Amino acid sequence: ILLVPYPRRGKPPYEQDEHLSIQDSMRAAAEKITEEIQSALKVARSENVPLLVAAHVTVEGMTTGDSDFELHASHEVIVPASAFDGVALAVCGHIHKAQKIATHIVGAGSLYRCSFGESQDEKSYVLATIDGQSVTWERRPLPMRPMFQERVDWSKRTSFDQARFPANSEVKLVVDIQQDEAPSYDPEFFRTLKERVALLVLEKNVISAQRVRAPELSAKLSLAEQFSHWLVSTSQSLPPERRERIAKKLAQIETIR
Repeated sequence: ILLVPYPRRGKPPYEQDEHLSIQDSMRAAAEKITEEIQSALKVARSENVPLLVAAHVTVEGMTTGDSDFELHASHEVIVPASAFDGVALAVCGHIHKAQKIATHIVGAGSLYRCSFGESQDEKSYVLATIDGQSVTWERRPLPMRPMFQERVDWSKRTSFDQARFPANSEVKLVVDIQQDEAPSYDPEFFRTLKERVALLVLEKNVISAQRVRAPELSAKLSLAEQFSHWLVSTSQSLPPERRERIAKKLAQIETIR
């Protein structure tokens, strides 16, 4: 069995590539991993035993799920699938999504749901069986806590039933709250739920107050009211008697419009 650690720049067995650019360093790491696998394969063949590889790497052809947690750098080391040619079985972990790349290359996937983006994903581990030259594998499912994601309107929070979630569940609540209500937000409101479930994640979403645009504003105000707003917005002031005369004129115009 060959164990391959996660390739990090400047760390064993890749420390010799520090003088390279990031891209060249990642390429060198992939080549080094390929060399190590093929070297181990020669030893296995000389001993007439199958070679199994357990690696913490991303393999060419792997795909990620929709999880917001699973973000990978653009310079991720990608090991070519051809690196495992001749290997009886390669089980690779790093990408959370369980998958099969080839008959002898398996993406193990994560053992648990790493974020709420994986709430519907089934999780498992890989069991390999060696019988002489024969190597077979199967997935063994793992029990998962149920996950729930919901939105809560803070203005209607008193009607939110905190007791309906199973005690062993993981819950994420996005709390929508209007901007003028934001000072009233108190996560302690959800204490009953927090004490009930295995994990509670609260995400406050403050909804900004919408500003009324000028055309919408003018449709709702009289000409005199619009004139008053204009004076305030431009920081101008007029003697009371003049404002009164203008207001009367605007009222006359209003009857003609």
